[in-house]
Order: sequence, then structure tokens, then C-alpha cells
Amino acid sequence: MRNLGGAPLVTDCTFTGNSAVHGGGIYSYCSSTPTVDGCTFTGNSADYGGGINNNASDATVLNSTFTDNVTLRGGGIYNTYSTPTINNCTFSSNSADCGGGMNNENSDPNVTNCVFNANTVSEYGGGMRNFGSNATVTDCAFSGNTANEYGGGMYNNDNEPMITNCSFIGNSAHDGGGMYNYRSNPTVTNCIFSSNAADLFGGGMYTRYDNLTITNCSFSTNASGWFGGGMYNQEVDPTVTNCILWGNTAVSSGSQLFNGGTSSTPVISYSDIEDCGGSGAGWNSALGTDGGGNIDADPLFVDADGIGENNLRLHAGSPCIDAGDNSAISETTDRDGNPRKVNDPATTDTGSGTAPIVDMGAYEFLQAIAKLMRGQSATLIPNGQSGPPTKDAQVYFENISGPILLQSLVRVRQYNTDLHYSSYAFSFMGITLMVETTLADGRFFATIKIPFNKVDLGGNNWKLFDLRYWNGNTWTLAVRGNTQDSPGHLGPAGDRFVDEAPTIPPLSSDLGDYGVYWNPMTEKGFVWANVDHTTDFAGVWLLGDFEPDYDVDLSDLSVFVMWWNASCGMPDYCEGADLDHNGRVDLEDFARFAQNCFRHPGI
Repeated sequence: MRNLGGAPLVTDCTFTGNSAVHGGGIYSYCSSTPTVDGCTFTGNSADYGGGINNNASDATVLNSTFTDNVTLRGGGIYNTYSTPTINNCTFSSNSADCGGGMNNENSDPNVTNCVFNANTVSEYGGGMRNFGSNATVTDCAFSGNTANEYGGGMYNNDNEPMITNCSFIGNSAHDGGGMYNYRSNPTVTNCIFSSNAADLFGGGMYTRYDNLTITNCSFSTNASGWFGGGMYNQEVDPTVTNCILWGNTAVSSGSQLFNGGTSSTPVISYSDIEDCGGSGAGWNSALGTDGGGNIDADPLFVDADGIGENNLRLHAGSPCIDAGDNSAISETTDRDGNPRKVNDPATTDTGSGTAPIVDMGAYEFLQAIAKLMRGQSATLIPNGQSGPPTKDAQVYFENISGPILLQSLVRVRQYNTDLHYSSYAFSFMGITLMVETTLADGRFFATIKIPFNKVDLGGNNWKLFDLRYWNGNTWTLAVRGNTQDSPGHLGPAGDRFVDEAPTIPPLSSDLGDYGVYWNPMTEKGFVWANVDHTTDFAGVWLLGDFEPDYDVDLSDLSVFVMWWNASCGMPDYCEGADLDHNGRVDLEDFARFAQNCFRHPGI
């Protein structure tokens, strides 16, 4: 299709296998203002703009897909001397010399809510190339794009782009795996750089001869073959504020940040950078100028192991919560679209400004807390929001009164949501925690934490304290065993459970880590497990409830008597009748059974 100064409306069309010099699918020029909505461009080829070429045209492209298009510049779209609006589009597996997904030259595109995935270039900008173009890029995802030379995710040259609420994940290039900036003044806010890779410099970002301003961004598990795993700066003085650089790697030097050339001096403020020494006398001056408020402490990401899609949201207790500089951020929402500057009442403010204080990193920590008596349930609303909990929520359960007491309370915390509203119901039924969600996709993460103390153990070794779950038919053992050292959880004797019996089934098909923490000094500890599932029942086994029916009665006594004086061992310990796990059902077991007999926690 050729547009000359026109304003056509093109909807729900497919452009396949076409070829041209300009615009394999559509060529618009001379002040054209076409609207393209819901169209597919696949397998087209051109010298400029495999799918679409906008030349001096202010096109609007909506809800469209660009796949497997081939060109010299702009595999999906090529813009020159244009101000296009591009929203909710996908650019996948396109190829070019420059700008695999999109190439912008002397243009000011507004690109929102788009996906750039697995595009490739022989030169610059696997996902997007901006040359002399002040692009505004918001809420976009750049993943798995490749550039043989510079800028796997994005390449910027001689421009002033605004990049906000974007993610750069798993991109690769010779230099600048996630982003490459040259003689530009980019402003990067609320962005994620994770698992990007560079052969030489700048796994996450490479910046040269720029005035980079980067605020509230998170860098983790990026890697470089030489210098600057997270960021590489050359002949540039970027401003880095409210950022987290943690867990990046470089083969030679500067795993988190490396300054090359003769005059690279970033000003770093209120940021968490691994091995920076923190602000003050211990500051590592090789990183740049200490602007104050910097820390060197594990940010406690939810999941940043470099396997799969990392989750760089913050756990409760993160030192990055309420630790940023309010004056540096003007955005009112974070990477998830959640409110910025939300106070965490459990955290002492260490940042700058009037409370509430913004968090470091791309995500604001949100939580809601409720206390439930037995038989109660609640729907939680995170602080700072107007809706109920949502998918991608992280939920923290804590039985604050012990595992087997009739008057136990459970405290439920829900945090880190992404505004996809639905509802979760949390119920505390006796000593059973019940989680239900109406979401069909199953994207859910919960940490179940059940404390215990010396009294709860009834004289038994703490290693024998079980975490069990209801599999629909029986109570099934989830956690029991010996410990090994587990970094990240303070415990003088170690706190990681290893199953003694390999046949023990997991808590659910999506069970993550689980374990136990015991402090012999305070004689207190807790059992914990991570769950990722739509519906799970989890809790500490109610001793003596063999049926189970949520109470201990004469029916349970009859089961207990069947095993009287029997010898048994793990994993079932005489179907649980050996309550103290000493290998025999005896008077000590009966005494423990009698403590719970005729209890009726209810359902």
C-alpha cells in the first residue's frame, strides 16, 4: 500500500510476502496521516521498513503485529522525519542491518505498551535504533533481541530519548547488551535491566559521550565479557539516583559499574550498589562521586537467580524500602503502575524528603496486613491502592500465636501487585491456612511462615517439627529433615531443610524453597515454604487428627489405638501415631494426643 498525503484507515488487514524499496507492507510519505489498527505484517521485505515505512508522515499504528520482516533499516517499522504514534504492537523475529524491530531517524515517535522480542541486526539496535530521534518509549518490553555490534535491546545516537517503565531482559550485543547510548542525553526511569549480555563492555548498559540521567532502575544478572557487567561509562558523567545494581558480573572488572576513559565520573545518590562500600568513609571512589544515601546491602529481590524471568520486586525487610530520594523522581507510579512513595510502616525511613519516601529500584514495595481469628477470612487491599489484591501478588502468612493453639491468629501480608484486579480470599481455619484465587492463569506466589518455640516442640528436637499440607485426601508431609547452611536466612545452626525421604511429595507442583529456622539462643524458630499455585492448603499438622476432619475425637483415638506399642519410622511414623517420632507408639505419644483430644477448630 502507498499513501501520498492521505489519511486512510486500515483495520484488521494482513500484509504477507510483499517486497519494495520503501515499506514492504505500507509506504506513507508527504504528510500522510494513516491509521493502522489490528493488522499483521509478516514475511515482507524492503530496503527501508520491512513492514511499514513512514517518511514525513505522522502515522498511528495500533494493536498490530510485525513478524519475520526483513530490511536494511527498520525490520518492523522505519520512521524518518516523522512523529508517529505506536501503541500496543508486537515486533518479533524481524531482521535488519539497523533497528531490527524499529528504526527511527530524525523522528520523534511515541511508542507505548509494545513488545520487542527476538529481533536481530548485523549492526545497531536489535530491538530499536534511535538516530537523531527524540523517542518517547513507555511501558515497553525488550527481550531476547540481538545486535552483532551495539545495543541489543536499544541503540541511541545523537538524541534525547525518554525511556520510562520499560524492561530490558535477555538482550545481547558486542557492546551494550541491554542499551547502548552514544552522544545522547537519555532519561531512563523505572526500568529493569536483567540477564542482558555484552561480549566486551556494558552487559546492561553502555554509555559514551552522553549526559545520561537514570532514576529508579534495577540492574541484576547482567554480564559482560570484559568490563561493566551492569553499566559501562566512557567519557561521561551520568546521574544515577534511586537505583539498584546487584548481582551483575564482569569477567575482568567492574561487575556492577565500570568507568572507562579519562573522565568518567558518575554522580551516584541513594542507590544500592554491590561492593560500593556505602556512602561515607567506605565509599568505593572508582564508581564515581558519592552523592550521599548510598548503601551496600542485599536488596532482597523476590527472585534474581538468573534462571528464567527474574523478579526484581522487593521482599519485606529490604534495605531499599523507603530509602530513595523523593526529589529525584517525578513519576507517580512504578514499573508495575503502582503508586510511588508508599510508606512501609515496618521500615524506618532512611531516604531523603518528606514521608512517604520513595523506594530504590524499579518497583515500589506495597503491602496490606490483616489479622484473622480462627474461622475468619479477609480480602486485602494494598496500601496506596483502591482495589483488591491481584495476580503476581506476593503473600506473606505468619501464624503469630504458635502452631497448635485454639486462639491462634494469622497475619496475612499482601504486596507487590500489578493492578490486574481480582480477589483473593485468605482464611484461617483452626491451624490450616487456606488460599484461594479466582485467577485462571495461576500466577501467584506466597510465603507461608509458621513460627514455633520450645513449648510447641513438647520436648522434641526442633528438626522433627513438620510442615504438612492437605492434598485432597490426607495430610501429606512437605518438610522434615536435617539442615544445611543457607545464606540469606540468619541462623546459627543453618536453616534449610533437606528431605530425608526422597519419596515425600512436594507441597504443590509449583513449590519453591522451603525450610526451617531455629535460634538456639532464643529457643524460637519457624517453618516456611514458598508456594506458587492457584489453590493450596498449608499448615502445621494438628497432632492426632488422623482422618483428618479438623478436630481430634474418638475416631482419631481408635486409629491411635491400632498402632499402640508398634515400632515404626519415617516417612509415615505409623500414619502419624508416633507423635514424637522416637520409633515407637507409647505413653509419651498418648500424652501428646490427649493434649489435643476433643479440640474442634472447625472448618
